[in-house]
Amino acid sequence: MNGISSGNEHAAAASHRRYVKPAPGDDAAGRAPPQWVDVEPSLDAAEAARLEADREAFVQALKTGAGCTPHDVVRLVTDNVLAQHSGSGHALAFLSRHRTHERNAHLLGHFLQTLVRHHQARCVPAELQPAWTGCLELAAHALVASGWFDDAPKTKLAEVANRLAKFPANAACRRGIDWIAARLSGEDVRALPARHFALLANAFAKHPGSAACTGAMRAFALRLSCDEAFVASLDRLPAATVLSALSRWPEDDACAQAGARIVHRLDEDKALFEATAADPTTLSTVLTAASKWARDAVSTRVASSLAQRLAVDPALLDAVMVDRGDAMLNAISKWPREEPCRRAAVALATRLATQARAQRMGWGRRAVAIHGLSTWPQEPSCLRAVQSLALPFLRLPQPPTGMEPHDVARMLSGLGHWPHDDVCAGAAQTLAAWLAEQADMVDAMTHADAMRALDGVAQWPREPACRLAAQRLAARLRQDDARPLSPPPAGLRSERHA
Repeated sequence: MNGISSGNEHAAAASHRRYVKPAPGDDAAGRAPPQWVDVEPSLDAAEAARLEADREAFVQALKTGAGCTPHDVVRLVTDNVLAQHSGSGHALAFLSRHRTHERNAHLLGHFLQTLVRHHQARCVPAELQPAWTGCLELAAHALVASGWFDDAPKTKLAEVANRLAKFPANAACRRGIDWIAARLSGEDVRALPARHFALLANAFAKHPGSAACTGAMRAFALRLSCDEAFVASLDRLPAATVLSALSRWPEDDACAQAGARIVHRLDEDKALFEATAADPTTLSTVLTAASKWARDAVSTRVASSLAQRLAVDPALLDAVMVDRGDAMLNAISKWPREEPCRRAAVALATRLATQARAQRMGWGRRAVAIHGLSTWPQEPSCLRAVQSLALPFLRLPQPPTGMEPHDVARMLSGLGHWPHDDVCAGAAQTLAAWLAEQADMVDAMTHADAMRALDGVAQWPREPACRLAAQRLAARLRQDDARPLSPPPAGLRSERHA
């Protein structure tokens, strides 16, 4: 291959680079999260008076919104009279046993929204992160343990769940969402307005392995299957959000039937279809969700119609390319024989190959895009886009930050569709060298990822790095085959990955 380093050179270089499994952030071992305790009854008269001042200061700070910085939050949570007695040095002074549950939920929602704003702005300094995370975990624990939210309106709890869901990796936040899911009765679900229904569905969808969230989503699915007027009332954003949530349980019969109701409405309701097709966010969301039921005839028809709209609308294509091009390619690749999907993929590929934004795409997103483009290996524009996305891998000295094992597997699988292209072969050798030398990276793969990666490296059997990677992957798969199978989650036949 011209200009491509040999497999031996890649393997030798790989011995100096290591894949390091990311350290657990929110659930770091050795750091016990703060626990909520009610110490107010133990305060003396002077301390009780101080508490009222602390409480008012906290509430006023929450009202300032964007003016409440991460340092302000940590100071307010740790520098109050309750914190001095809590044992952990943390307390949420704005909560009170004397407030209504609705008011407590309202204030907790404001507090969590402040933390969400910090998280999204990435403005929490590294040295403050543990203390700031402790504030988040204390809020989630207070929700579950205090008893001060039990009778809050479910619409208020939906706002709280929506904000907890912005931290899906945090165990305390997951428990908070589970607690809310477990408290919903059938009557509660039937009474939810569309917006709050969608907020809760989106929160539960972040944790498809949770029994409480699965049970709640089945109750949501039942309403969607039985309440035709409610389904007809869903406008663009709630319809897309709920469909996306249901798609996290693609093989659950109740969720599949409810998803079909929304897809059928998209097929029949011209106004809803037009609103969905005109917005890049909901367009991507609906196509991704519908792809979980790609064999369904109505899902196929809706996906083809949406893809056709995308293929012929330059402004929509440009809007999608900003931050959803990879997800869109992954979604439409589930319908490889649909001509509108092919045309949309070619249009997206042309932009990826010619626009500078492709070079700014993150490593994981590159892997998703390459895997999607590989559905149409005969298309020259798809190959050019893949070359543009894969070229930087020829010069990478080590696995880049943000490149996860499942990204490596997906990318190898995609590159393997062009085994005779120099850029694809060179990038594949780089990835194979990492796998050949780094057991941790292979061990971190799921069984499905290891199968994808093995299928990819098998396209270059003469390359030393690919042979070594194949041997390591095969050994890993043999170990998996020797293990007893774990039973699937109750009520689900299997798990399907995007």
